[in-house]
Amino acid sequence: IGKARKEALTRLRIARHRRLPRGLPSMRNRYHLYHSAVSDLHRRVSPSSVDVIITDPPYDEKQIEVYSDLAAFSCYALKSGGHLVVMTGTGALAKVLIRLSRPPLSYHWCLAYLSLRRRGLSFQSKFRQFWKPVVVMVKGKYVGDWIRTDVVEPPGDDGDKLIHPMGQSRGGMAKLIDLFCGPGETVCDPFCGGGSTGVAAVTSGRLFIGGDIESKWVSATSKA
Repeated sequence: IGKARKEALTRLRIARHRRLPRGLPSMRNRYHLYHSAVSDLHRRVSPSSVDVIITDPPYDEKQIEVYSDLAAFSCYALKSGGHLVVMTGTGALAKVLIRLSRPPLSYHWCLAYLSLRRRGLSFQSKFRQFWKPVVVMVKGKYVGDWIRTDVVEPPGDDGDKLIHPMGQSRGGMAKLIDLFCGPGETVCDPFCGGGSTGVAAVTSGRLFIGGDIESKWVSATSKA
């Protein structure tokens, strides 16, 4: 009985978390998209106005400094206690962590994003890879509830590569969104690409701010 009651309470808490709030704007008014590099996106966003940043920046070590720009933007845009959730490559993980660690932003946890359907190969390190690290940073002190898991498996190939060659699963992004914010809250993706994060956010009752340095991806996100 105790176990059944605990499971029922868990289902109720999740249902409340996903319930759409009253007064939510129409679908078209839930998002704002900007043609902007992450280093300039603060000109478009109010300070301390974003609940969570969920993003998938370039993994190329030649572009490693974008993580420093991402950290600076996160310190500006996130609310106190808000999260920066960054999918990244395993090879440059140490360098990424160094650049993301900028007070008041600090390391909180690391999730495993499974990629069993697409097994990666690291020829330099001679590893077969079945997951990607998702680094979780927090601005200030974490004051939220327990997070249900640190393993995320996307439900399938639901449009992830149809628009952007490096796009992620909308279902996978939806799972990350569910972990870190509730309906009516604001999600931001400064590297919006083909719009997987934006579509997952808007269709689940969140507000969304997206940016990308290339105008064609901003346009693609608006049509997604």
